[in-house]
Formats: sequence, structure tokens, C-alpha cells
Amino acid sequence: MRLELHPDSLSHRENVFRQREFEVLVAKAGLDTAQRIHNVECKQAQTVKAQTQAALSRGEPISKIYTPTPHQDYINRIQAASRAGYPPP
Repeated sequence: MRLELHPDSLSHRENVFRQREFEVLVAKAGLDTAQRIHNVECKQAQTVKAQTQAALSRGEPISKIYTPTPHQDYINRIQAASRAGYPPP
């Protein structure tokens, strides 16, 4: 026999606990997404830096300037991943 709980049968305390668990899960998704974005951008910046240093040592002009994700886009991506669930794809 399987016991099924209906949301109305849960106590206020249990509902608060479940809400907090959900909020932690959303926060973890946002943090994981932020770390992934940061890791990708660090790798991209290192690549551009190496190319720039090589070009400068050859006396060539800089052909590419690294620009990270604009802050609002970064926030939007984290929030979208948090809404989609954890872990992000």
C-alpha cells in the first residue's frame, strides 16, 4: 500500500520545509549556471589574451578584444536556468 500525501494534508511546517528545499534547489541551479558561464568566459579570455600577446610580439595590431557577457544578460541566463530546474542542461 502506497501512502499519498495531498498538499492539504501537510502541516504548515512541512509546507515551509518543502518551500525552503525548493528555494535551495533553485539557488543551486543559479550558482551552477554562474560557475559554468564564468568558467567558459575565463577560457575565452585566456585564449584571446594569448592571441593578443602573440600578435603584439610580432608587431601586429590587436585584432580581437575580449568582452565578457553583459551583466544583465548574465543575470537573465542564471534566472532562466534556475526556472528550468537543476541541473541545467
